[in-house]
Amino acid sequence: MRIAALTLITALAAAPGAAAAPGPQTTARAGGAEERLQALEKRLAELEAALARARSGGGGQEAASLAELERRLEILSREIEELRIGEAAVEAGEGVHGFGPAASKIYRTEKGVSLGGYAEMLYEGFDSRRDDGAASGKTDQLDFLRLITYVGYKFSDRILFNSELEFEHASTGKDGEVSVEFAYLDFLFNDRVNARAGLLLVPMGFINELHEPPIFLGARRPQVERALIPTTWRENGFGLHGDLGPLTYRSYLVTGMEAVAGGSSNAGGFSATGIRGGRTSGPKSSAEDFAWVT
Repeated sequence: MRIAALTLITALAAAPGAAAAPGPQTTARAGGAEERLQALEKRLAELEAALARARSGGGGQEAASLAELERRLEILSREIEELRIGEAAVEAGEGVHGFGPAASKIYRTEKGVSLGGYAEMLYEGFDSRRDDGAASGKTDQLDFLRLITYVGYKFSDRILFNSELEFEHASTGKDGEVSVEFAYLDFLFNDRVNARAGLLLVPMGFINELHEPPIFLGARRPQVERALIPTTWRENGFGLHGDLGPLTYRSYLVTGMEAVAGGSSNAGGFSATGIRGGRTSGPKSSAEDFAWVT
């Protein structure tokens, strides 16, 4: 049976709001930006006046000189516009500390609240017949697959909170659910060694940590990463992470998986389709045996 699939992705980026009073460094940075803006605006006014004089000077002004003045005006105008917009227009950029670009937004915030996220809609068009000619019994469907909201708070340059909330299938009443995908505190000491504690994404496979739709190919996450290495796989725990030059690492002590259903956690146990059901995912996780993952 052939399947045609299309994923529509919408990225949401909210400007970070400073919930606390700005510190000396922030105030100094803001003052420096204001001074630079004033200097650029003064230079812009001078260039505009020079261009007006050149245009009114008749045929004596070379076309090349006019073009150069216009080019410099355009560059200066763009620089002033970007400076005025400031942090409200921060691009998603690259992921840091093991997360995708949108989930990393809190690390680029000066201080206070950071909001971000994305939405994913999936259309599946099925053939009416299977490959053997039998009726497939399938109907085309359009699913609002998930809505993700990232909420973070940066207490200081060294301590921050980050979280991901996932709303699946637009409802909790039709096979949908609302889940905390991760929620942790990060203690940033230096590039080499940092500490993290909370509900953590397990660093296994290619997709589990970097599961934002623009990161992977295809309309759905790969089947191997959905069952054999479950996505999203998260566990309660704590550990270290950092960058040792050519080596970036994350090493956690987390609650272990439940191979068989009926334990003290909410895990359903392993099955013939993979270990996905063995995730404890945070609620009432069994803490009798821990696992080490790096």
